[in-house]
Amino acid sequence: MQKRFFTIAAKVVFKGLFMKDVLDKRKRFCVFISLLCLFIIPAYGARQVKSLNSNWKFHKGDIADAQKNTYDDSNWENIKVPHDMVIAEPASKDNAVRLNQFTKYVRWTKGGAQAYLPLMKGWYRKELDIPADAKGKKVFIDFDGVYRNSDIYLNGKIIGNYPSGYNGFACDITDGIKWNGRNILAVR
Repeated sequence: MQKRFFTIAAKVVFKGLFMKDVLDKRKRFCVFISLLCLFIIPAYGARQVKSLNSNWKFHKGDIADAQKNTYDDSNWENIKVPHDMVIAEPASKDNAVRLNQFTKYVRWTKGGAQAYLPLMKGWYRKELDIPADAKGKKVFIDFDGVYRNSDIYLNGKIIGNYPSGYNGFACDITDGIKWNGRNILAVR
C-alpha cells in the first residue's frame, strides 16, 4: 500500500513539475523538495530489529555479582524467552501473598494471589552480538515484559529498572556498548 502511494504521488508530482503553465518555479521547487523528503527520510530513519529470544542463560535465585561480565554462567540453564521461572514450581496455599502499598509482602488469607505459586528472584544473561554498523547509532533493547521490579545491566553496569510487570519497556544501551569486546546483558 505504501509503495503504491509513493508511485502515484511521484507520477502526480513529476507530471506537475514539468507543466510550466500550472506551476511557477517557486512552487515546482517546493514540490521537488517535498518529494525528495518523502523518499529520503523514510530510508534514512529505517530501523533494524533483531530478535533476542534465544540463547539466554537462566539461574533461579538471587546471587551476588551475576551482572558482571566475568561471572561464570556456564552451569546455568539454557532457555529461550518468554520464560516463566515459577510455572514448574509446586502450588501451595503457603504461597498466597499480595503486595501492599509499600511493596512489602503481606499474607493474603482469602484466595490464591499468584495462583498459589511462589514469588522468587532469578537471573537471566545473554551475550549480545552487536553489529559494527550500529556504531554511531542509537541501540535499544525492547522488553515485552519482565515481571516485577527488574534491574537491567549491560557489561556490569545498571542501565535500567522497571518496577512493574506485564508491560513492555525499552532501555537505551548505546553508551554501555563495548565495540571491541563482549557485551553481556543481565536481567535480575
